Amino acid sequence: MKTFAEWITSHKALASFLVPGDEVDNGFVEYFKNSSLPDNDSKLLIQQSEAADLCRNQKQKYLPTYATLKQENGKWFYAGNCYQGEKTPAIHHIFMTFAAEIPSFGYKYYRNCDSPALWYLRDARNHWHIADSNGVAQGPLKNELVLHILDTSGKEIEQITTTDNEA
Repeated sequence: MKTFAEWITSHKALASFLVPGDEVDNGFVEYFKNSSLPDNDSKLLIQQSEAADLCRNQKQKYLPTYATLKQENGKWFYAGNCYQGEKTPAIHHIFMTFAAEIPSFGYKYYRNCDSPALWYLRDARNHWHIADSNGVAQGPLKNELVLHILDTSGKEIEQITTTDNEA
């Protein structure tokens, strides 16, 4: 069980100290209650009032996510950053189109549909990276992103969830 006192003395951000599924003590429950959304009157779910992040959903809409505690069998657990009223971690979706390929290296380049200046590189091992304007990998995309590859008309031709995406 993770305690509120341990978190305070750790000097870590909440999302660095807790991972979804961690059981938390009453100190965390009180902390969340004191900083919860005004319309959050559920006895099974507590969400902080300040958005932790913005996450694009499968409908290509950015929605705020909130640090969330959920109660199961009388115990409280950290659920992660969830959409309002939900108790499962939000999943970020990225929409892109194919842009170029370097077959000799096994590289494929993609452009973000909403921000064309953002490029992605899929290497020969099917690992995904953010790429700079010169096509050089700048670092791996994090795991558990859902990538939607669209054709030029906007129709989805492939969907991939990033896993084991270490450089």
